[in-house]
Amino acid sequence: MFSAWVIWLNLVGAAVAIPVNLLAARRGFLASSWVHSVIAVFAGIYACGYALLLTGTVPLAEWGEFFRGVSIAVWWVGPWMLPALVSLHMWRRVRTEVVVAAQRQVVADDADRR
Repeated sequence: MFSAWVIWLNLVGAAVAIPVNLLAARRGFLASSWVHSVIAVFAGIYACGYALLLTGTVPLAEWGEFFRGVSIAVWWVGPWMLPALVSLHMWRRVRTEVVVAAQRQVVADDADRR
C-alpha cells in the first residue's frame, strides 16, 4: 500500500514538473533556459516510467535498473522544480517592478508637462 502511494506521489511530482519547467524555459530568468527544457524532458521520462510501474507493464526490478541510470543524469541537471519556480518568481517580481517604474515615469512626465 505504501509503495503505491510513493509511486503516485512521484508520478504527480514529475507530471507537475513538466509544465512548470517548460514555462520557466520560456519566461524564466536563468541564463540557460535549456536547463528547464532538459528537466522537463527528464520529468516526462519519469512520469511515463511511474505510470508504467503503476500499471504493471514493467516489472519493478527492470524499472529500477533503468531508472538508476537515468537518475545519475537527473542530478546533474538539478532538482526537478526548484530552479524553475525560483526563476519564474524572479521574472514576475522584476516584471512588476518594471511596470511600476513605467507608471511612475508616465506620472512624472505628465507633471512636467503641466
